[in-house]
Amino acid sequence: MRLPRMLRLVTATLIAVSALGAGLTFAVDAGATGSSTTYYACLKGGKLTAVGTTPPTCSSSSTQISWNSEGAQGATGAAGPQGPAGPQGATGSTGPAGAAGPAGTNGNTVLNGSGPPASTLGNIGDFYIDTSAHEIYGPKEELICGPFCLAPGWPAGTSLVGPQGAAGPAGPTVQGGYSNAGVQGIGTTWTPVAAMTIQNAGGYAVFAKAQISDTDSAYPSTGNTNASVNCELFDTDDASDPGVDETLPFVTPGELATGVSLMYTNPTISAGATVTLQCRVLNSNEQLSVTNVKIIAIEASNLLTDAL
Repeated sequence: MRLPRMLRLVTATLIAVSALGAGLTFAVDAGATGSSTTYYACLKGGKLTAVGTTPPTCSSSSTQISWNSEGAQGATGAAGPQGPAGPQGATGSTGPAGAAGPAGTNGNTVLNGSGPPASTLGNIGDFYIDTSAHEIYGPKEELICGPFCLAPGWPAGTSLVGPQGAAGPAGPTVQGGYSNAGVQGIGTTWTPVAAMTIQNAGGYAVFAKAQISDTDSAYPSTGNTNASVNCELFDTDDASDPGVDETLPFVTPGELATGVSLMYTNPTISAGATVTLQCRVLNSNEQLSVTNVKIIAIEASNLLTDAL
């Protein structure tokens, strides 16, 4: 048969009191686990009286005592092992837009004009270019104070023009240059319309330009679409090679044809050689006029390897 809880607590307490009286100290297990109720009693001559959960009023020959079913706080246990990391949490929602930041300070600029800058022009830190004198001013200075304050202004200008460079290499030599008003009444035989003489031996690129028209009223154009004009450029140093030529379509009276433009090179042309532009028509019943003729030879050895 189980004893009532209060009886068991009292019994345990009497055992403890008896032990104390015998000079022993030990923990009392009242058998009431999990309870934090405090009990009170009056102790006299090894006997308890007025046992309860409220403090009693004991006589002067008795001692008030109290106890409960919980022991003293135990020592903290050792830390357990680190638990595994939890799963990744969901991404949170986007927060609201932040407030606009304050306006930044104005930057500097490069001004320009003709002549030096006025003292009131521009801000501190700006630059100015004088497009007439090719000078640059700046940066515009802060207010300077010493014995007295000077208003902010532009420092002296610095020239943007560098020192004189070294002379470049000599350019190509132009061998003469011949212009002719032209020749009229040219028929089916080759007719020179302009010529020039090479002064110095060497390699040259020779150019010729002319305009061609049918203006001879004695031989009016027949309107033959197969009629044509032939012009060529050559030099007497290489008579076996007529140089270059170009064939142009013929035109009706008074109309300008496409201007002829010829060019050739001779790497070994000699001094005194003659360069000639000559033209002819390829139809016996036509004549032509060649006008605005120009021949020019330029010493250009670097052009001799080009495909001209």
